[in-house]
Amino acid sequence: AGLGRLPAAVADEFDHQLGRFRDATGRAPAFIDGHQHVHALPGVRPAVLAAVRRLAVPVRNTGRVLGPGFAFKRRVIEACGGRALAAEARAAGLQTAPALLGVYG
Repeated sequence: AGLGRLPAAVADEFDHQLGRFRDATGRAPAFIDGHQHVHALPGVRPAVLAAVRRLAVPVRNTGRVLGPGFAFKRRVIEACGGRALAAEARAAGLQTAPALLGVYG
């Protein structure tokens, strides 16, 4: 029953955390990234892309994972929303980093 409210709650929390960042640093972030790549998940992605658009900053691209680390984990990160995030950002003309470099255990 509460799932319908999830996108609004995520957007509210995201905006709250951006406000806390600005309060602490006096500026907007240089880029958007989510702990454990949560920013690419379908329920979080719209709030992230809206913030990227609003702040004109890049978003960490988890749709292309290169470098050292576990190949299976790289593919999971890409498949769990990373490729969709990269495609949506690209389609909207939003800036992304070219790739995520390396993963660890």
